[in-house]
Amino acid sequence: MTYSSILRMAMRIFLVAVIVISTFVTSIVGSYLRARTDQNEENTVHAQSSVNVWWPVPNVKVGGVQPFKAMISGQDVNSYDMYWQVDGDRLNSMHTSYTDYPHKEAMVDLSGWNWRGAGPYTIAFIAKDRANNTIAQSSFVIYTSSPTPKKSYVLTSLWPVDGSRIVGSQLFKAVIEDKSIEEYHIYWQVDGDRLNPMENSYTGFPHKETVIELSGWTWRGEGPYRITFVAKDNSQNELARKDMAIYVPRSIPTPTPVPVSVSMPVATSIFSPTPTVVPTPIQISIPTPSLASVSSQPSSVSENLSLPIAQAQSSSAFYVDPNSSAKKQADMWRWTRPDDARLMNLIASQPVAKWVGDWNSDIRKEAQEYTNKATETNTIPIFAVYNVPGRDCSNYSAGGAQTAEKYKNWINAFASGIGDQKATVILEPDALALMDCLSSQAKQVRFDLIAYAVSKLKANGKTKVYVDAGHAKWIASTEMAERLQKAGIQQADGFALNVSNFYSNEENVRYGEEVSRNTGGKHFVIDSSRNGVGALADLAWCNPQGRALGTRPTVNTGHSLLDAYLWVKVPGESDGPCNGGPSAGQWWPEYALDLARKYITRD
Repeated sequence: MTYSSILRMAMRIFLVAVIVISTFVTSIVGSYLRARTDQNEENTVHAQSSVNVWWPVPNVKVGGVQPFKAMISGQDVNSYDMYWQVDGDRLNSMHTSYTDYPHKEAMVDLSGWNWRGAGPYTIAFIAKDRANNTIAQSSFVIYTSSPTPKKSYVLTSLWPVDGSRIVGSQLFKAVIEDKSIEEYHIYWQVDGDRLNPMENSYTGFPHKETVIELSGWTWRGEGPYRITFVAKDNSQNELARKDMAIYVPRSIPTPTPVPVSVSMPVATSIFSPTPTVVPTPIQISIPTPSLASVSSQPSSVSENLSLPIAQAQSSSAFYVDPNSSAKKQADMWRWTRPDDARLMNLIASQPVAKWVGDWNSDIRKEAQEYTNKATETNTIPIFAVYNVPGRDCSNYSAGGAQTAEKYKNWINAFASGIGDQKATVILEPDALALMDCLSSQAKQVRFDLIAYAVSKLKANGKTKVYVDAGHAKWIASTEMAERLQKAGIQQADGFALNVSNFYSNEENVRYGEEVSRNTGGKHFVIDSSRNGVGALADLAWCNPQGRALGTRPTVNTGHSLLDAYLWVKVPGESDGPCNGGPSAGQWWPEYALDLARKYITRD
């Protein structure tokens, strides 16, 4: 065979091999592409399924921290992953939650969402299987709440005042209304010179002050000297300022005190059923205002604006917290809003329950310190324990201990803090009335935990325990009695009614009698903190307007089953972000003021 013949044969073999290989590769690639196409078509069909989104809902207007909640109906919550995104940005994972019902959840802080103003913002929920294939999705738009306008603060110069003629050593005093003195600084300057810091003072009421020696102020003669007070927050941002002119005369006549008759009402005349007492004139010496010296500064009037503490016999008196929000508010208003300060003292002067829960970092220590303070004054502290797992069924006050075991440990520490001292405990508001969100098993766990808490607290010997039982318009008395039985009411002193609500004493007494008949004659207490005019007709429970303080705390009830009227809910603490209120449990001074004002003006 010639060389050319061999070459031609090799070329034919090579061409056949190329054709065979090309055919094989084409077949493989075609199969792969068909498989990918089929898979994409399958994924596309699956992705057309919708995610069931609980919250937020389309077109809602929300702000702050929100619980985004979603699920795929009819599918095991552990068989897929869920993500959320805003405006097509990165995917954010959601965790599995079993509260209420198995679902996916993520806490989302919307406070920084400002790139679209109030919106709309496109929210997408995307579910993926374990192979990271999209199996369902939903999207819609929401809007954010309008940014809260920057609050304007008023700086009040308590001393000196504009036009004052003063000499010698002076106490310059200033304050910002409606703001704790720990949250800001105040500086003073004269004629635009350097800023000089002022110190915190709690004498009489919280304010800022500093001692100034004016004897060397001669560069303007007798004046005027321009005084400027400047308030700044803790980041040194200016909050407010106040300018005035003062004079420094070379000599000042000695002021002569002028007796002034001021009628101050006796505080207890405000509270029914105490008989009204005719106001008694009080003689107060006020220095002549002209040519004021240091002695002409306003003296502390806290005694004039405070009301006597309502107490029963020393063996049953309840503790009044001298550092309550109402007391601090009254102190803050003494100089700037004295009439409102007097009204605020209607709350500050009464014993109110101290609420404890998962926000207490060291519950044993805090319970011990609070109980010790009460014991030192021969009074009894009132606690509202609010820490049961699954608290408030994910509503405004959601939270509580994470597990049953952690709750027991927490109760153990709380009971240890009280020890063998006297205390009254209102146990787990709403826990028995608000439990329809729980499964049968979770309900039994709750019954067991409350019974455990009762047993642990009653082991102290001097602790009175009242298990919360809702109110007269919530759960049928027979049903509530059954729940109380399961929660260990036999070991407790009784049950509590109307906590944080507004129903009248009469309604709750009737309901309490019915529950008592079905619980072996157990006694009860009523929260009368905000039921002075009863509830609204529409049964509104969240910061309803026009309500009033109710019967002051007392053990003298005139009813054999009713152990006490108590102020369990703190008058002035918000029920939640509704009707213009802040978050649940936050102090709301204007609401507190309205409760007090309605109390003394009602028919």
